[in-house]
Amino acid sequence: MDQVDNPNKLPRQTFLVSTGFGFLWDPFFGLDGLSLRLDYGFPLVDFRDRGDNIQDDGIYFSINYRF
Repeated sequence: MDQVDNPNKLPRQTFLVSTGFGFLWDPFFGLDGLSLRLDYGFPLVDFRDRGDNIQDDGIYFSINYRF
């Protein structure tokens, strides 16, 4: 099957391994539906096609609000 949305050739390695920590903030006053999450993962497996963006550096964040 051809790769459609990934310009890089996929490595033979088919798994990711990392370790890290995360922070979840779920306020209990006034903003009941709001949650903020920040995670950092340190890769234990090296990939040659890593980019220079924040996600490739191991940082992931999300902001959620439930009505």
